[in-house]
Amino acid sequence: MIDIEDNLQDMGISKSIAFKSDGIVEDDKNSGDGSSSSTTVEKKRRVDKKKFHSARTIYDECRGIHWNEITITLPQTSIPSKKLRHGENTEIIGDGLQSRIKEIVSHVKLYTPLMESEDSSNPTVLVIPNALQPSHYNDYDRSKMMNQHENRKFDITMTTHMGVGKYTRFRILVQRWNGPVSVAVIIRSLEELDEFHTFVSNNVQSLNHVIFHYYMEFAPGLRMAYPQNRLRNLALTHIQTDYFMVNDVDILTSPLNTHDLLRDTITSHVEIHEKLNNDTFFALPMFDLHVMIPDDELIFNHPSFPETKSDAFKMNATGIISQHLATRHPRGHRAINYTKWFSILSSDDASSVSYAIQHENKFEPYVIGSKLVRHNGGKIPSFYPFYRGHGFDKYSWFAELEFAGFKLEVLRDFFTFHAKHESSYGDKNATKKLFATNTFCSRGFMKEIVKKYGKQDNELWDDWMKNVYKG
Repeated sequence: MIDIEDNLQDMGISKSIAFKSDGIVEDDKNSGDGSSSSTTVEKKRRVDKKKFHSARTIYDECRGIHWNEITITLPQTSIPSKKLRHGENTEIIGDGLQSRIKEIVSHVKLYTPLMESEDSSNPTVLVIPNALQPSHYNDYDRSKMMNQHENRKFDITMTTHMGVGKYTRFRILVQRWNGPVSVAVIIRSLEELDEFHTFVSNNVQSLNHVIFHYYMEFAPGLRMAYPQNRLRNLALTHIQTDYFMVNDVDILTSPLNTHDLLRDTITSHVEIHEKLNNDTFFALPMFDLHVMIPDDELIFNHPSFPETKSDAFKMNATGIISQHLATRHPRGHRAINYTKWFSILSSDDASSVSYAIQHENKFEPYVIGSKLVRHNGGKIPSFYPFYRGHGFDKYSWFAELEFAGFKLEVLRDFFTFHAKHESSYGDKNATKKLFATNTFCSRGFMKEIVKKYGKQDNELWDDWMKNVYKG
């Protein structure tokens, strides 16, 4: 565990608050330079009263880094806005959301001087789960959701993650999904924090079903090594529904209003939610849309988007869409069996609403799952947290699902598609370095597999051992 008191002393505020394992408490009224500063102390008391800060050290053996992870758990409040009105292309919100944003910033600023001075060998990261939920500050939407609570048993929370520059695409994703969303946001500076808060404030009505979790990491040497699995775990851990979807921010869902249509499918087909609650994940086919649409032209119902299975069939036949990375990474999605998916028409026949498939190594679809699983002792594996950037990050999770004995099926009437964008991994050399590091990280992943499930005697195990230890 890191010595937070020493770190705060470096910031000149160690005497006003001291870190304890059960939170931050007031110590004495001296400032860091030994002089009395009642104004500073009172300000810190207001910031830290009844708040819960905890810390742990995480060793990343892949990169030789000790992470000082500080989790800030803020109480959930529902402060209605005094005024909510619409201007031209702008949503103006009242005091509730702005008060919450100020509260978050006041906590973050306790640590940012330290984070800005650190290198990448021993960095500090701030994690703030359930940091912001716009619906808490809108009386109408909160009461509307409460009145519909009895109909929400089968709600599905989409889990995803994003960084700066993805906000427009995220808004489009939320609008198409039109249901609960749990998203982990990586923030790498106070400027990015301000940019993110501006985005939320200007789109509060569109984001009413969203819960934001913050992952703040300033380490300059790791900017290309995006921590997607830590973000996925953060979003998945804090869902508030029994059912969830694992997704990425550039992956859009179809048909429109996907959430409600999916929920209706689960509700009306007993065998679907029975399988979900036992041992089965349901995959959605994924397509590449071969049309580059600039962010400033994106709308949730863009005419280039495939909106129905019939659209997908026609656009696939004409080459406008195709199986995701069918040439470059065919094993990523081919287990879906696209030929079979296209051949099954929508009908009232319950037996055709889904079909079983077999896992193959490097399979990494987008899936619906349930927290209520009885299989594997009721435990859903986490994403291996030390994969960062390109390689292994998602298909390792599906490998673990296979090692744990979970099953896979494909849903008949739903699909996803990739909204094409420029690569965020940089040049090919940078991508190769990320992949090489993740290959080394896979040794730790396999040790975890052995610890949880024992050594395996199957093709998947052999494939992993061959690739991980080939060097």
